[in-house]
Amino acid sequence: AAAESLAHVVQRHADRLAPLDRSYLAWVLATCRGDRAEAFRASREMVSLAPGSEAVYLLAEDAMALNRPRDAVNALLALGPDGGFTRGWWVYWSDLTSALHMLGDHRRELKEALEGARRFPGIPQMVSVQLRALAALGRTEDVARLLTASVDLPHELGWTPADVMLEAAAELRAH
Repeated sequence: AAAESLAHVVQRHADRLAPLDRSYLAWVLATCRGDRAEAFRASREMVSLAPGSEAVYLLAEDAMALNRPRDAVNALLALGPDGGFTRGWWVYWSDLTSALHMLGDHRRELKEALEGARRFPGIPQMVSVQLRALAALGRTEDVARLLTASVDLPHELGWTPADVMLEAAAELRAH
């Protein structure tokens, strides 16, 4: 509510904003309204005005919300894991593998999950994305080995080894 209220104040002076800022304002207002299609349109406009900026990540997030995983993968690959705010951010790998999972590209998903785990070892979320891909590929013995090895993982942003196990169980059941 506070963001929307402030955005409406800014909207009264939108004519003074640069085109990128006007697009960002449109994105904020659409997001506050829950209008994902309009948010996606606004994020695409931001990317056209500022390619390679953080707007590319917003585009990926909006694409996922609209069940457009191919657009999300393309945006994330264009953004890359090593520049700007994505450097040192494990969430990039989680989002990329989630989009690949939605596409059913489980081999590529596993490849990216392994790279994320190599960069961020011992993070439960990175173990979980590996397990999701392994389960989708029917590699149940590898799932069991990885689960056994993950029992003593540290808690990370509210995730515990039990969360990893539940995620693996859900994926095994789904696949």
